[in-house]
Amino acid sequence: TFWIMTTMFTVSIGSSFGVYTVMPLYLVSEMGMDRGWANAIIGLSRTFGIVVLFISGFITDRFGPKQALTLFLTATAIFTLLLGLIQGAAITPVWIFLQAASTACLFPVGFTLLSLIFPAHLRSLAVSLVILVGFFLGGGVIPSAIGHWAEAFSFSSGFLLLGVFFMAMLPLFLRIATRLN
Repeated sequence: TFWIMTTMFTVSIGSSFGVYTVMPLYLVSEMGMDRGWANAIIGLSRTFGIVVLFISGFITDRFGPKQALTLFLTATAIFTLLLGLIQGAAITPVWIFLQAASTACLFPVGFTLLSLIFPAHLRSLAVSLVILVGFFLGGGVIPSAIGHWAEAFSFSSGFLLLGVFFMAMLPLFLRIATRLN
C-alpha cells in the first residue's frame, strides 16, 4: 500500500512539477515561442489549477475517491498526451491550462486516500515518507528523464510517453481505492 501511494504521488508530482519544470524549454526550443510569452502562459496556467482545487475536493467528496481518481488521472493522462500529440500556437496553451488544472486535482484525492488507508498512529509518518519519495522521483527523476528523452528525441514524444505511463498506472491506483469501498 505504501509503495502504491508513493507511486501515485510520484505521478501526481511528476505530472505537475515535473512537466512544469521542463515546460519553458519545450515552449521555447520545440514550439518556437518567445521566452516572455512562454513564461506568461506557464504562470497563468498554474493559477487556473488553484481554482479547480475546490472543484476537485467537491467531486472527491460527492463521488468518492475511486471515481475522482479515475476522472482526474484519466484527464491528466489525456492532456499530457495531447501536449505531445497536437501542437500549435493556439492549441498548445489550451493543453497547458487543462493539464495544469487536471494535475492539481490529483492532490486532494491523493491526500484523501492517504488519510483513509493508513491508521491514525502511522498517518503522519506515511504522509511524510510518501511525499518525500514522491517528490524525489516526481520532481527530480521525471523532469530529468523528460530532458534526457527530449535531447535524444523530442519533448513531444516525452509527453506522449508520460501520458501513456500515467494511464497505465490507473489500474494499480484503483486497486487501492477499491479496497476502501
